Amino acid sequence: MHTPTILVAAMVVLSLTTGCRRKKHAPTGIIPSPPPTMATASSSTDDDAVDPDVAQAAKKGHDMHQADCDKGVAEGCNSLAIDYQEGRGVPADNAKAITLYQKSCDLKLYAACSNLGSMYDDGKGVAADKLKASALYDQSCAGGSLRGCNLLGVHYLYGKGGRTQSNSKADTFFKKACDGGDVYGCSNYAYMYRHGYGVPLDLAKSLELYRKGCGGNDPNGCAGLGYAYDRGLGTTKDQATAAIYYRKGCDGDDEVACTNLGLLYAAGNGVIQDVSKAATYYQKGCDLEDFSGCDYIGQLYRDGRGVTKDTAKAKTLFKKACDNEIASGCTDMGTLKH
Repeated sequence: MHTPTILVAAMVVLSLTTGCRRKKHAPTGIIPSPPPTMATASSSTDDDAVDPDVAQAAKKGHDMHQADCDKGVAEGCNSLAIDYQEGRGVPADNAKAITLYQKSCDLKLYAACSNLGSMYDDGKGVAADKLKASALYDQSCAGGSLRGCNLLGVHYLYGKGGRTQSNSKADTFFKKACDGGDVYGCSNYAYMYRHGYGVPLDLAKSLELYRKGCGGNDPNGCAGLGYAYDRGLGTTKDQATAAIYYRKGCDGDDEVACTNLGLLYAAGNGVIQDVSKAATYYQKGCDLEDFSGCDYIGQLYRDGRGVTKDTAKAKTLFKKACDNEIASGCTDMGTLKH
């Protein structure tokens, strides 16, 4: 993205390919850490679903959540909504999740309001509605949901949901989330300090905040921390340490962390050079929709380095990168022999 276990009063599973993560244009070298993202937690695995003990426990949990919700317990309705969104103990049903999040939000569980906002933001179980999503984030933040504050900050940063783009307002909400202990807010606030968006550029402060984010198992925070060590931003350059944090971010499915770890292995910077490992990490980055990773793995297939040479695969990967506005993917596609 893994990331922290879902907390009923804090967060819900969201896809890592949410629209709030901007894909990077291919640079000449290391990719900067990704900007603020709405990703918060990873979904359960297929292996969990087929384990009969896990399935039985999930069903028992679902039944308990249902009983609580039937009694008008807001936390029970929110947990029941998560069950339906994840398919945890019941078949996945986003429409039912929407109804239950709304019920919980109406009962003034503000974490449920932010969860409902995410459904409207992503168009899950309902037509996408950024205006409604933003209003729900505002409501949840005002009610004390730190996650709602973080996501409201994302809307201000990108001018979504009818919000006028404002770095300073984004900073305000990222800070509020971070100060309250939301690690995703810390990682996003770190990004603002790294670039001087609405706050004075302060690489030391950015490093401190990324460390908080990564320490709380936010993969985006680990990617940012890895990049700081990779490039010596606010700290001494140390690519061996960068590799450690990139690996942690990649293990949590942060696409940029995967691609950047691949670059370290390809060059032998901070790690023993291993082009086959580079290929593995490039492929994972590509699969997670860092399209620069698609270009890099395409180069390896084109040249037969670390993988078996395969011009057809290279072409497919270059096209994927090019179609997603990676200029070097377009250029690399032009190098193939017809």
